[in-house]
Amino acid sequence: MSTVLPQRFDESENDLNTHIDLPPIAIIYHTSYGSTLQYAKWISEHFTDADLYHVRDFNDKQINNYDIFLIGGSTRRGWLTTEHFIKKHAKSLESKYVFVFATGIIPWRGKKRKDAYLRIPLHVRSSIQYIKLPGKVDPDKLNLFDRLYLSMNGIGQYNQMNKKFINPIIDYVHSIRNQHTQK
Repeated sequence: MSTVLPQRFDESENDLNTHIDLPPIAIIYHTSYGSTLQYAKWISEHFTDADLYHVRDFNDKQINNYDIFLIGGSTRRGWLTTEHFIKKHAKSLESKYVFVFATGIIPWRGKKRKDAYLRIPLHVRSSIQYIKLPGKVDPDKLNLFDRLYLSMNGIGQYNQMNKKFINPIIDYVHSIRNQHTQK
């Protein structure tokens, strides 16, 4: 008796292509000035089967359609812009693979980088992955309040974004999918 798991094959143009059902991915983001959206797009380039949603366009009924959630938000004075979404769906997300990425201009290696993370309830934090990614600031695109806030903190033009910073997220998804294909 064979111990090899059966696989589905598709014949097209005289080729046999193996189909492995991979866990579906939802990339959900909220962006304030474009950094989070850029990171979300970079991530989606690695997973062409992933669906990309702005947080307000994600239908709550869709949550059961996905196994992997990559949730990105900008940080604003210690708050993560997707915090409400995470809290609202905490129960459903417990059974999913979740990686939260936050962007912002607070130094991403500074002591305040964890403020937004710590606002996520402990029972949710214990089952997710989290990373703080450096963002960018173009003072000309800021609203008056944000411009004043940054001016008072001595922050001007700023852009530390780099595609390489998404590597831990990409590795996380690959590790999940590799586990899934080995079952």
